Amino acid sequence: MDIIFLHGLESGPHGSKFQSIRDAGWTVSAPDCTGVGDVTQRVAIAREALEAAAGPVVLVGSSFGGLTGARLHADVAGSPVGERIHGLLLLAPALHVEGAEAIDRCHPNTVILHGVQDDVVPVEASRSFAERFGCMLVEVEDGHRLKDSHARILSLLQQVAGVRA
Repeated sequence: MDIIFLHGLESGPHGSKFQSIRDAGWTVSAPDCTGVGDVTQRVAIAREALEAAAGPVVLVGSSFGGLTGARLHADVAGSPVGERIHGLLLLAPALHVEGAEAIDRCHPNTVILHGVQDDVVPVEASRSFAERFGCMLVEVEDGHRLKDSHARILSLLQQVAGVRA
């Protein structure tokens, strides 16, 4: 199982979450969307990474990358490339910004992790999304960067990927 990590607006592709996933032994790639603030452009970049992946993938999206991953899945669902998405792990996803309204479906194997102390992305957006699409929401005592939740991220990644610890 390959991982495609989609970073946030103010971070780069190889930040601490990427490093934690890689250091845990996952095969992870991260398309560089640094400086790209348009979600449609980010989705196009992420789609190229998905098309280049060798097999099934889990999309892990952080903040604006979470929005990107959810939009990518909605855009490609039902297509051959969409069938390669095994699941999504959305980390404090920016589901409150322009572009989120275009999401009309969610992968059935989607988990959202959101810190209740997030002062960048309101946790209510993740709550609404989870309720609307019936996906799992895990709330933790953490902020937007989820810096104290890396172990939980890895645990949820194993769950989404269908791998036992």
